[in-house]
Amino acid sequence: MSYLKTKKRKHFIKYSIMTLAAMVFMYPVWLVFINSLKGDTEIYTNLFGLPNQFQFGNYADAWVNGKFGMYYMNSIVITTASVGFILIFSLLTAFALSRQDLIGKKFINTLLVIGITVPVQVSLMPLFVQIRNLGLYNTIFGVVLIFIAFRIAFATFIMTGFIEGIPRELEEAAMIDGATQYSLFTKIILPLSKSSITAVAIFNIVFVWNNFWFPLIFLSSQAKKTLPVGLLAFQGEETMAFGKLFAGIMILTLPVIVVYLLLQKQFVQGVTAGAVKG
Repeated sequence: MSYLKTKKRKHFIKYSIMTLAAMVFMYPVWLVFINSLKGDTEIYTNLFGLPNQFQFGNYADAWVNGKFGMYYMNSIVITTASVGFILIFSLLTAFALSRQDLIGKKFINTLLVIGITVPVQVSLMPLFVQIRNLGLYNTIFGVVLIFIAFRIAFATFIMTGFIEGIPRELEEAAMIDGATQYSLFTKIILPLSKSSITAVAIFNIVFVWNNFWFPLIFLSSQAKKTLPVGLLAFQGEETMAFGKLFAGIMILTLPVIVVYLLLQKQFVQGVTAGAVKG
């Protein structure tokens, strides 16, 4: 009985801490949500309380007058294309690095680590000059190319570690049966890497979807801007439409939350994959 009581006490403490942590992390989201339903005047006088009168029109104004419908499509196109190519390139590169005897493999792995550690801000100026010289400034393709270049090192590094944890005996058995490298990749590596692919995909979706600097700097046309940049529409010279701004933030945040909720099981499996071996 004492063992059961101790176990229940530990469970209670653990879940209490987890609940408290969840409340702390979710409180800013809740604060933005309730203020997205207020008028600007009420936000100044009643920041932390519930709305006295719900202003659902903030969402309609953000979507229509703020042109969030156009920004939404741009964000979807850029995010889908960027994450799709990042996954394809990183998977193929990780498979080659983990399963092939390549010349200069250690050097390539070193370059990947360097690529992860280089700050984005350091490379903005030379990258701007290069993109302009290539004729890709103010193009969706140019921004997608930049996202791929900046995130492929991180994705490859994660995928390489996961693929290296897959037992080679599975591939050796398949090769005895006459499997080709293509068959090994499509029928063994890919099915076993679903959780890791999901985790890498979610990390990159969040990065690309919420990225502010790349679309701001490399896209000059308003018709090609993304959602984070579109939030600037609610900032005036002297005032800011906070109600519409908070509504825009909720519109920006909601898709990421939905994607995570739909794929959270695979995400957790992918993050923890390879943590325990034996």
